[in-house]
Amino acid sequence: MRYNGPMRALGLDIGARNIGVAVSDPTGTVTRPLRTLVRTSLKQDLNALRRLVVENEASVVVVGYPRNMDGSLGPQAARVDRMIQSLQTLGLPVLKVDERLSSREAEQRMIEAGLDLTERNRRRDEFAAAVILQRYFEEGTL
Repeated sequence: MRYNGPMRALGLDIGARNIGVAVSDPTGTVTRPLRTLVRTSLKQDLNALRRLVVENEASVVVVGYPRNMDGSLGPQAARVDRMIQSLQTLGLPVLKVDERLSSREAEQRMIEAGLDLTERNRRRDEFAAAVILQRYFEEGTL
């Protein structure tokens, strides 16, 4: 699926400890890091994401999908698949985007933005989510 019209999207970088969240403008021109959620329980994580969907008027959720460099799926992909199933209870389309090298690109963006090491460590996941969301608008989904 490719982007084909105005809509605000929420991008997620789902990790074991954190969920990085980014948001787009309605045209898909600008994506920005929003926040990093520290994971607690599935129920609390979903409630926090539901609030962010409503607050940001998102009509689609874009999730970074982990693949190995050769394109194969690793154990993290199964965990993300389980989370995607839970995210579908939000009532929005949940789309997967290849997240390979998104953390490296996010790190480069943070350095270019002048963030110090402490700030980069704190915001890495939300910047990775912004990279993932931008990929959705540029390349489409898996």
